[in-house]
Amino acid sequence: MKKQLLLLLSFVVSGMFAPVYLYAGEKKGNAPHYGISVAVKTNLYSLTGFTPDFEYATVMPNLEAELFFSDRWSISVSGLYSHFEGCYDTGRFWGVSAYTLQPRFWFYGDGLFQGPFAGVYGRIGDFDIRRRYNGDLKRSTDNKTGHYWETGISAGWSFAFCQNWLLELSASCGYLHATVMPYEPNPAGEFYQTARYGKSRFDLTGISISLGYRFKVK
Repeated sequence: MKKQLLLLLSFVVSGMFAPVYLYAGEKKGNAPHYGISVAVKTNLYSLTGFTPDFEYATVMPNLEAELFFSDRWSISVSGLYSHFEGCYDTGRFWGVSAYTLQPRFWFYGDGLFQGPFAGVYGRIGDFDIRRRYNGDLKRSTDNKTGHYWETGISAGWSFAFCQNWLLELSASCGYLHATVMPYEPNPAGEFYQTARYGKSRFDLTGISISLGYRFKVK
């Protein structure tokens, strides 16, 4: 009886830590294998309209493509662009672009590219932030434009479902440097720059809740 209980417990524990094979790929040895594949994804978090400071602003359309290869490596490129008036009656304008390159390492190394991963990334872009009160631009340094670059590390987890569909949760943090140019409106409704300075910090730089579709290339 004790031997049976130990055997049952060993099966349960091994099942808890075993990767779940959901992709309909080829087999490599005794395990499913997806070979070289490509995923097309979008970050649902950015589409919700939340800005990095968690204020409602505007929808941020984005698209990402990721190439998977050598069982445990991938590289992704993504772009985000938003240039709309604020949503949800915040009276705020949020213009931003972001272009990201990110190599990733997948810990399971089984060719399925599921479960935990870690990576490094580089990102460049520009921004235009304006605050409105009663239809008028606030005369302060809260109105600013400029460009930025950042680099750092990322980590996350990918879940597969319905064979080729995937859901990915990840976060990134790193060093960000921005060239900031505050501006104010004049009575004619034009904008003029009031200063120019550099700003750097280490921070949480990204949150991703991505939905994607993956297909085999080779």
